[in-house]
Amino acid sequence: MRIFKATYKDRNGRRRESRDWYVEFKDQRGIIRRVPASPDKAAAGECGRCIGRLVALKVQNNGPDAELARWLETIPARLRDYLARIGLLDALRVTAAKSLAQHLADFSQAIEDRGSTATHAAKTVQRAARCFDALGFKHWQEVEAGANRVAAWLREQQQAGAAAQTVNYYRQAMAQFGRWMVRERRAAEHPFANLPRFNVIADRRRERRALEVDEIRALLAATETGPERFSMPGPERALLYRLALETGLRANELRTLRRLNFQLDTDQAAVTVEARNAKNRRSDTLPLRPDTAAQLREHLRLKMPDAPAFGMAKNWRSAEMLAQDLKGAGVEAVDPEGRVVDFHALRHTFVTMLARSGVHPNTAKSLARHSTITLTMDRYSHVRRDDEVEALRRLPAFEAAPAQAATGTAGIPGQGDSRLAFCLASGGGANGQTVELSGDVKAVHNSREAPASAGSKTAPQAGKAPTARTSKDVESGGRGGSRTHTLESQVGILSPLRLPFRHSATC
Repeated sequence: MRIFKATYKDRNGRRRESRDWYVEFKDQRGIIRRVPASPDKAAAGECGRCIGRLVALKVQNNGPDAELARWLETIPARLRDYLARIGLLDALRVTAAKSLAQHLADFSQAIEDRGSTATHAAKTVQRAARCFDALGFKHWQEVEAGANRVAAWLREQQQAGAAAQTVNYYRQAMAQFGRWMVRERRAAEHPFANLPRFNVIADRRRERRALEVDEIRALLAATETGPERFSMPGPERALLYRLALETGLRANELRTLRRLNFQLDTDQAAVTVEARNAKNRRSDTLPLRPDTAAQLREHLRLKMPDAPAFGMAKNWRSAEMLAQDLKGAGVEAVDPEGRVVDFHALRHTFVTMLARSGVHPNTAKSLARHSTITLTMDRYSHVRRDDEVEALRRLPAFEAAPAQAATGTAGIPGQGDSRLAFCLASGGGANGQTVELSGDVKAVHNSREAPASAGSKTAPQAGKAPTARTSKDVESGGRGGSRTHTLESQVGILSPLRLPFRHSATC
């Protein structure tokens, strides 16, 4: 080992010495290395001796002892990284020496490198840092030893009044940080794998509601003629709301749309959300209604391809803008149940209208760009009491049918005439007798009934009302057979149609 000062020539050609003392040593492979140690010669000598001990231990395949571990925590990060790079320290040892602040800075950069925005990376790191600062953690080994304290801190936040969703965001940030530490081989295990997840449904602080159709019409009409807000004139804001209601695009996604994201001159107009601006980091193309596409075409007619589609101000606050327009339209932003209408509620309205229109859940999931159908149906689809009442009305009636229903007269005008009931009960028509239904009734063909031949005596004649056969005729087609279908079943098919007709019976 040798301690020396490096010499160099300045721009004027004069010979000068370096500020720091350098340590020259041979590593475990016998390669000569030189590293800057310290401006103080004594400190540089101590550094050289410690490096020599590291080399000796590495040759013996041993790690640093306790004294060397304490020394490693005091040296500059660049020297520690250099010793790890040449193989004198393993990655876990470097991790132990790095501060949490340094790890979090690297973590933030890794989030951005994966394509996330700087804002998202900063929020994630801030959440993890707040927890570590509150618990006094400075190094990773303190985090590993105090993982149970992290779980207790999360519970304290909820008990102090934080919403379950907010606490879950902190949990998610720390879990993401732990997975990254393991993936980067900076930690041997993930200490946050078993952190509790809090029930968001039972502790939802901001319950949104979907707008009704009349409220939407009032909002668009009032906004169209309303004053300028956040540098956006009324017609432009109305078009923005309409686009949000018909596509489910989020506020930030709408803010980042440009003229080139719209395809308005094709048979099927559409808008494309770029992956870098989408929440799911996926590029999606959504269809547009023809009338909306026509309005967008006029709105974007004079814009350059790279120009923003909507002129939001830099201080644009979507919720505040919508609240002012809702007030102008006479629509309550908060209903008596405490449910709010903010800008994201327009996305809830979009999914809810899809569900009420009978759109298949998978189609709604695709249009909403959700990862699971559960999120689409449970979180974004809102059910009204009227929807529940209408659903119950569609259930079949469970009460016992009236006595006359068995005779085939149920629901038939003039059911006080008992001749048809008597004929059915006595097997009328079995001996050549017929039971006739006459009036404005269309022939109903039972799928199990054999078609009548052209020469059949039972075929209806022109200008004459069709003749209804008895149960034996219907089931056997005139050839006999088991009585499983009755005339009542055919009358039941017509009953829901509420067609006007009269009947007559002869025996």
